[in-house]
Amino acid sequence: MTYNSDVPIFNILEILCLVRKHSKLTTVNKSCYVLSCRINGESDFFYNNTYSNVKTGDILFIPHGISYSQKCKNEEIICFHLEAYNKLPNEMLIFRNRNSETANKVCNLFRSAYTEWKCKENNYKYKCIAYLYEILSLCEITANVLPSMPLSMRNAVKFLDAHVFDLDLSVEKICKENALSRTYFNKLFKKTYGLTPIKYITNQRIKKAVFLLHNDTYTNEEIAYLCGFGNTKYFYVTFKKTTGKTTKEYRLADN
Repeated sequence: MTYNSDVPIFNILEILCLVRKHSKLTTVNKSCYVLSCRINGESDFFYNNTYSNVKTGDILFIPHGISYSQKCKNEEIICFHLEAYNKLPNEMLIFRNRNSETANKVCNLFRSAYTEWKCKENNYKYKCIAYLYEILSLCEITANVLPSMPLSMRNAVKFLDAHVFDLDLSVEKICKENALSRTYFNKLFKKTYGLTPIKYITNQRIKKAVFLLHNDTYTNEEIAYLCGFGNTKYFYVTFKKTTGKTTKEYRLADN
């Protein structure tokens, strides 16, 4: 998980098991590192102008000092609260366990660590550290099996994420900025992420719209603009097609 060659050194502050139904949370300047696993349920995270969905079996790394919002959906999570003595990533990372066997193993490791921490029997801290490093080894394996991409493609994806809410963003612009053909970009993007760039952009924009609809500060027209929709009518149509609800129905359901 580190960006250097050293193995990270941790001190475990706490291991918690949290159960949440439907709730919205905002965290400002996280005071410690967090490594968590969703044993059940899922959460939508809004961080650094992007949305991510974390599901059962996924491992989430949250660095200290960042701010983010999340919407929980019937989730049970086990999380390590950590101090670190090495340089660690300063951004939120998600390790997705698409293989059910690996996902079950990860969940069981988190459960075992929590049980040891709760019971506090002899040498429990050593046992918990051992579980932590085994989990981290699975994070590395999971990260490494993701499809590799050429540098030009990685730069194109970074450009997309940086400008996903711009009104003038288009696949043509992404390809032009990164000297890629549209056919090549579309093909490799879909192979890597399982959906087209257009669908990815739409999903990110609608996720942000859902987040903003929870805040009565913004009108629908303002939300459309902030999410990259230059045409309000198109925003309404896309929102209904993606979520199955109108913006009005979504606001009412949230009250």
